[in-house]
Amino acid sequence: MNSPEDVIQAFKNEPDLKTLKSALRYLRTWKLSFPSPLSTQILVLFINDVLPNYWAQLSNDSSEQESIDSIQQLLRNVPAIGAIITRLKALGSTGQPTAGKQSFLQTRTTCAVQMLELALDGDHVIATIWEDMQTFDLKALQKDMLWSQFISIVASGKIVSTVSEAEVNLNQLGGSKSQSWLGSGRDYSLWIARNISNLVSSPKAAAPLLSKSFSLGYTEPLLNQLMSTISVPALRENLHLMRSFEQRTLFTNLTRIISAEISPMTNSNADGASEKQIAEWAAFMRDLIAENEVLSDHLMDLLTKPETSTLSSTTAFLRAGLAALSSDRIRVDMMLERSFDKFSDNIFTKHAPILHQESIVQLLLLISGHVHRNQPAKLSTFARSGKYMNAVSNHIASTSARVKWLGMLVAMAISGLTDKEDLKMKFSDDLLDTKEAKWYFSLLKLELVPSAKFKTQTLFKSTSQPQPEKLTTTLTLRPKPTAKQSPSKAKPKRPKAVPPSSARIIEILSDEEDEDDLVPYAKPDSDPEDEEEDPTLVDRNKPKPPVYIRDLLVGLRETENYNKHYVAISSAPSLIRQKATFGKEVKDHIQELASILMNLNDTFELEKFLEWRQEALIALIIADPTAVAQYYAQCAVLGDFSVQQRTAILAAMGLGARELAGMKDQERSEISFPSKKLPAHLHQIYSDENTPLKSISSRVQQSIVEPMALNAADQLSGPNVLKVRTFSSRMEKEKTRKRPAANELAKIVGEAFFFPLTGRWWIQMQSSGQQSAIASSHLLPVYLRTLALIMHAAGPWALALPQMTSEFWAILLSLRSIALAEKQYAVLEALLFSLLIIFEVNENKEQLARDQSNALLESQEWARQVLNEVGHGDEEGEKVRGLAASVIMHSQEVVEKWQRLMVGDLINY
Repeated sequence: MNSPEDVIQAFKNEPDLKTLKSALRYLRTWKLSFPSPLSTQILVLFINDVLPNYWAQLSNDSSEQESIDSIQQLLRNVPAIGAIITRLKALGSTGQPTAGKQSFLQTRTTCAVQMLELALDGDHVIATIWEDMQTFDLKALQKDMLWSQFISIVASGKIVSTVSEAEVNLNQLGGSKSQSWLGSGRDYSLWIARNISNLVSSPKAAAPLLSKSFSLGYTEPLLNQLMSTISVPALRENLHLMRSFEQRTLFTNLTRIISAEISPMTNSNADGASEKQIAEWAAFMRDLIAENEVLSDHLMDLLTKPETSTLSSTTAFLRAGLAALSSDRIRVDMMLERSFDKFSDNIFTKHAPILHQESIVQLLLLISGHVHRNQPAKLSTFARSGKYMNAVSNHIASTSARVKWLGMLVAMAISGLTDKEDLKMKFSDDLLDTKEAKWYFSLLKLELVPSAKFKTQTLFKSTSQPQPEKLTTTLTLRPKPTAKQSPSKAKPKRPKAVPPSSARIIEILSDEEDEDDLVPYAKPDSDPEDEEEDPTLVDRNKPKPPVYIRDLLVGLRETENYNKHYVAISSAPSLIRQKATFGKEVKDHIQELASILMNLNDTFELEKFLEWRQEALIALIIADPTAVAQYYAQCAVLGDFSVQQRTAILAAMGLGARELAGMKDQERSEISFPSKKLPAHLHQIYSDENTPLKSISSRVQQSIVEPMALNAADQLSGPNVLKVRTFSSRMEKEKTRKRPAANELAKIVGEAFFFPLTGRWWIQMQSSGQQSAIASSHLLPVYLRTLALIMHAAGPWALALPQMTSEFWAILLSLRSIALAEKQYAVLEALLFSLLIIFEVNENKEQLARDQSNALLESQEWARQVLNEVGHGDEEGEKVRGLAASVIMHSQEVVEKWQRLMVGDLINY
C-alpha cells in the first residue's frame, strides 16, 4: 500500500486478511482523521464492507491485539464516529427483514455497536481527538466548526438513542438481550464527565462540551462525577466561556446537589447539617461565584425567590448561600430589601404557600442578624419604615394562624435587635415560647462565615457506577452484570465429605423400662427444598431474618443472593416498626433506609414485592413522621423517580398519615397487589384500582356521599320525624362504637405532610409547568388523593387547617380548566373528591364562607359546568357527575346560610 487510492482499490476488491493488515499498517501512517473526500471514502468502505467480515476473527484471537489497536486508532476521529452512527441508523431502518436476512442484520448491527464501543473506550478519548484536531492545517474557524460537529454527535444524545434503538432491533431479531454502556444514559453521562475532567485544561474545548452535555438529562450525576475530579478554579475558568443561561443551569444543578447533601431529609426547623458542612459548602460557592456577576445575582435570586426556586429552601442551604455572599455588602443589602419587600407583600402573605413564607422569614431573620452585627443603623432604618409596620399588621390580622404566628415572631425578633429594653415588642402567646419559636429566634445569632479550607473531592461523591469495562472480544454485546438468579436453579457446590478422625465402636445400652417414657419428636414441616431428587442440591444454609438495621441494609442491597434479599425485604416492615421505639438504630439509618427503599427494584420478581416495599415505607413514616414525611414530599415532587416510585411514595404518605391519626386500615393487607403484571409502561395506568390509596379514598368518598343520598331519599319518602330510632337500638349502637384514638397527626400535619407537598408543587409548576412529571394524568390523581386523605385524617382538629384549606383550594382551582377541557375523568374525579374532603373537614362553615368566599363560588360554578359538559351514559362520566352534584349541594348549603356574610351587610333584603 503506497497511497490512499491503493487502499480504496483493495477495500473494493474484498481483501483477504493479509491485505487488510497491510492496509491498516499504511493507514496508521496516513492522517485519516483529517476530513477529506479520500478519508471519508476509506472510512465508509472500511466500516460498512470490510471490517464486519473480519471482526469476529480479529476480536476473538488474542494474537491480533495489534490489529485491534490499529482499528481503534483509525476509528477515534469525527468522520469515523459519524460513519458508524450513520451505519447503525441505516441498519435499523431496513424494515421487516426476511428470514435469511436476519442473521446478516444481527451480525452487522452487533459489529457496529462494538466498533463504536472500541472507538469511545477510555477516559482520554475526547482529549485525544481534540489534540489531534489542533494539528490539522485548517483555519481557526474551520477547527471550531469541526469541534462543534463532534460535540453535536457526542453530547446531544445521538449515540445513546442510536445504540438503544439498535439494541431493541437486536432483541427483535432474536439476538443477545445484553446492554451496551453506550445505550445507558447514566453510564454514558458518567463517561462524558470523566472525559471532560481530562479536558478542563483546554477551556475552549471543555466549556461547550459541558454545556451541551446538560441535554443528556443526567445533569446531577454528571456534575457529581465531574466535581469529584476537578478543582473549583478549573471549573471557574470554563464557566467564563459559557453563556449566561448555561452558567445559571450549571449552578442551579450544583445547588440542588448542595441542598441534598447539606440537609438531605431533615426539616427546616432542625437541620442536621454540621457547622463544618455549612462552612465548607459556603466556601465552595464563594470561590465558584468569585468575580462572576451572573452567578452572584443568580444565587441571590435562589435565596430570595422561593416560589421560583427548585431547591428545597432548607435553612442549612440558606445559611451556606448567605455565607457565600456575606462579604459582598451591596448584595447583602439588596437581599435585606428583597426579603423585607417579600415579607410585606400583601398578595404573597395571602396566597403564597406556607413553605415559601417560612423560607422568607428564616432568610429575613438570618440577614437581619448579620446586618445588625455589621450595620446596626441599616436595620434600624428598615424596622422603623412604614412598609415594615404595615407588613407586621397584615400578618397579625391574617386569618391563618401560621401566618399570624410568623408575623408576631418577626416583630419580636426585629424589635429585640433595634429597640431598647423597655420598648421591645412582646406578645402574650404561648406559641411564642415553644421550641420551634426559640429556634427561629436563634437564627438571629448564627454567624455566616465560610470555611478557610475545603476539598472539592470530599464535598462531591463520585458515582458508585463502575467505569465501562474493556471491550469483550466476542460477537455478542458486552452484557451488564445481572443480579437475577432463580432460587430453584441455584446449585450450591457439593460439600466435601469429611472423614472421621478415628473409627470408634460405641455400645448403646437400652433400658426397656425407660423406653415407654420417650416422647417421639413431632414430624417436621414439609420443606420445598426436600423435593429435590438430588440431596446435594438441598441448601440448608438459609439466611435468618435480620436482627439489626445494618443487616437489613445489606440484605436490601443484595443483588446476587435470592434468599438473603427475600428475607430482608419481607421482614423490613416488622423490623423497622420493632426498632422504631427501641434505641436510635432506626433514626440513625433512616435516611439511608428511605433512599434504598424508594430506589429499590424488583430484581428477583417477588410476588409480594410491591406490598412489602409499601409497608416498609409506611413504617419509616411511623418511626419519624416529621423528617421522613418532608423527605418523601421532596422526592415525590422534585426527585428523579419513575411513575411507580412516585406513586409508592405518595401512597406511603397518605396511608402513614391515616395510621398516625388512629385510622389504621385493617383491610390494607387484604387488598391484593396484582401477581401477574402488565408491562411496566402499562401496569401503572391500569392498576390504580388495585392500590390501597384508591380503595381507601373510594371508601371515604362513599361515606361522604351516602348520607346526602339518604337525606334526599328521606325528603322524598316522608318526614324525618316519623323515622325515630328507639332508645334501646341507640344504646346497642353506642356499645359497638369504637372510642376514637388520639390524633397525633393533627399536631404535625401542616409542617410535616401538607405544606411540603403543596409548597413543592408550586415550585415544580413554576419551573416545569404542565411538562412536570407530577402534573401528568397518571400521577396527578394520586397526588390530589394523597393530599385529600391527609387532610381527612387530620380532621377539623388540625392546627393549620385554615392555611391547609387555602393552599389546597388554590391548587384545585388552578387545575380545573385543564382537567375539564381534556375530559380527564381520573383527574376530574380526584378534584371533586378533594373538594368534598374540604367541605367535610371544615366543620366551621361560617369561617369557610368568610375566608374562602371566592373559592367557594368559583368551585360551585365549576361543578355546575362539569355536570353540564360531562357526557351521559358512560360509567366513569356518571361517577364524575355524581361527585359534581355532591359538591354543588355542599357549596349551596354554605352559600344559602351565610350569603349575607359573604356578600356583605349593605345589601337590602
